[in-house]
Amino acid sequence: MLTAMEMSDQQIVTQLWELENNEEADRRAQLTGGQFLSLFMDKLNDRSHVFRHGIDETGGLDAGDAEFWEYETGDEAERVFNQLLQQAARTGRLVDPDSDAEMGDFETTGPELRGTASDTTDSLAVEEP
Repeated sequence: MLTAMEMSDQQIVTQLWELENNEEADRRAQLTGGQFLSLFMDKLNDRSHVFRHGIDETGGLDAGDAEFWEYETGDEAERVFNQLLQQAARTGRLVDPDSDAEMGDFETTGPELRGTASDTTDSLAVEEP
């Protein structure tokens, strides 16, 4: 694995998105305009990150609009995350301070749960797409 100094900004964004996609954010908030703010404490190269990104119309990562801030400690990253949340709340941009909306892999649909109109009596049966 590359060290933080050897990684380009794009590589860091890619790895943060993978962590986000795997639902490994310590905290996550939904902002207006399809934007999300995530906190990752000590998950990438022993550093903590605040990651702001968008979801495009197709449900995929809007990589052109992604930003991250890197911190030596989790406490420092959490302080900045909270400040950004407070700022978003003051400006009316905070939708949900504890969001799990749009979580998971946007590129795959995953299994579908069968409903009561299904041809099976097992309500928890899963059907692969």
